[in-house]
Formats: sequence, C-alpha cells, structure tokens
Amino acid sequence: MQATSPIDDEIFREATAAAGLPRQDMRIQLWKRFEIRNITLSHVDLALEITSRYGLSYYDALILSTAKRAACSVVYSEAMSDG
Repeated sequence: MQATSPIDDEIFREATAAAGLPRQDMRIQLWKRFEIRNITLSHVDLALEITSRYGLSYYDALILSTAKRAACSVVYSEAMSDG
C-alpha cells in the first residue's frame, strides 16, 4: 500500500487518537507499512488543474494528483465522499 505525504499527518491524527499510541510510534509504524510519496512540481501542477476543473480545494486536489501519479486505483477520503 502507498500513502502520500499530503495525507500523512491526517492519518497520524486519526490513528493516534483511535489507538492511544504516541504520535512518533504511529509515524514509525506507518513508515513500515506504507510507501510514503513525496510531492513534486508535477503533483502541484496537476492539483491546480484539478482544482480549476472540478472546484475541489487545493488540498483535496493534491491528494488526488499524488494518488494519480502513484498509480493508485482507490483513494479513501471523507472530504470527497459522495454523501
């Protein structure tokens, strides 16, 4: 599985609250389990295109652009739910 650096901290916030583990311990566990992707200029450019085309926030568009560049087939986000 892969995680992207834009959602890195979001995962930590939720996971540490749910598991009651220290934040640093969760970061280490996440790094062991997921490949963390860095953001490049191509991610930013694509995020700006997505924002312009679909009206998403830049943050949400950055998640999608990074997932696309990492060839992810599924993206989970409560901010972009269809409900």
